Amino acid sequence: MTDSRKYYFDWLRVIVVLLIIPHHAALTYSHIGKGYVYTKEPIQSLYYFIQSDFLNVWFMIILFFISGLSAYYSLSKRGAKGFMKERIKKLLIPVLVYLLILGPLTAFYVQRVYAHTGISLINFYVVYLHNIQTYLGWAQMWYCAYLFTFSLIALPIFHYLLKDRTIVQKVNTFLMKKYHLFLPMIFIVFLEITLRPYFPGYQNLIHDWANFTVYLTFFILGFFLSQSTPIFDTIKHLFAYFLTIALVSTIFYIIIDYQKIDQIWSNPYLLPMLKGFAEYSWVMVMITISKQYLNFTNPILKGLSRSSFGLYIFHYPIVTIINVFLLPLAINHYFKFLIAIVFTYLVYYVFYSLIITKIKPLRFLCGL
Repeated sequence: MTDSRKYYFDWLRVIVVLLIIPHHAALTYSHIGKGYVYTKEPIQSLYYFIQSDFLNVWFMIILFFISGLSAYYSLSKRGAKGFMKERIKKLLIPVLVYLLILGPLTAFYVQRVYAHTGISLINFYVVYLHNIQTYLGWAQMWYCAYLFTFSLIALPIFHYLLKDRTIVQKVNTFLMKKYHLFLPMIFIVFLEITLRPYFPGYQNLIHDWANFTVYLTFFILGFFLSQSTPIFDTIKHLFAYFLTIALVSTIFYIIIDYQKIDQIWSNPYLLPMLKGFAEYSWVMVMITISKQYLNFTNPILKGLSRSSFGLYIFHYPIVTIINVFLLPLAINHYFKFLIAIVFTYLVYYVFYSLIITKIKPLRFLCGL
């Protein structure tokens, strides 16, 4: 019923989770995004800007694509009822735990140490609930909230498509024809141009239709493509085209975004168009490269796969608290940035090895 495991998608998932740490560590200094702690003024660093723009283009997008692929295998194995039980366990419960426990505790600690206020935890909890978006709400767990919502929306459709596979087969056969794999990219560009100028924003699930529709499209695309091994050979055949589009669109996207050229030209559609080309083509590029070089398993992959969801859940409180201590130090911000990254990995490794793996509720929370 299913193909042999595609280990390169496991590697991609792990790599994206590892990249989230430098992405969030930079927020303190660049102010490009929402964070708990910041420098007094943004650091005008071209490196931080390029890192944020480049990663934002593709690294969470590809998680939704891989999640669509995983949904196919999970639904095939567990059926509709088992699939939803798994989604509740692995997505909804961690979101609620973060929203009601980890998020408030992190924000409470930060405002006590960083803002030097003496408010009690109980009183702060009331403030937190009334200003939940100010305190980041579900923070990085937005991905799980979106994925759970997509699973609810897509379950009836996916369940039907697994009963009658001819539709998926016809779609994949069509996409494998010459240059047809560029058609989903055109659709992504259309969504970006149509919605991004009006919904540029924060992942709050309600007023975020650009992200919502683009993420959902990649999720569904992953479900479709997961059922055709030959289609990944077609992607490989078109690799040079995808790589060219990815590089050109990303370079222009970063230059225009950095220089604010789109604002000078009063053109709100330029950056969304480039973003659409870049995000789709980078997904295709990353799939091809990982399939070529990372389609294997070893103890490192097994260990990282096992611990990566816990890292995703706990990394933001860890990197935030580390940055609280680093900010007052009179050392170069790039050095602080590197220290934050290294220590986040180290602290989580110790926390995972000594605490998470030993305590049942934490093991459950982290999918162990």
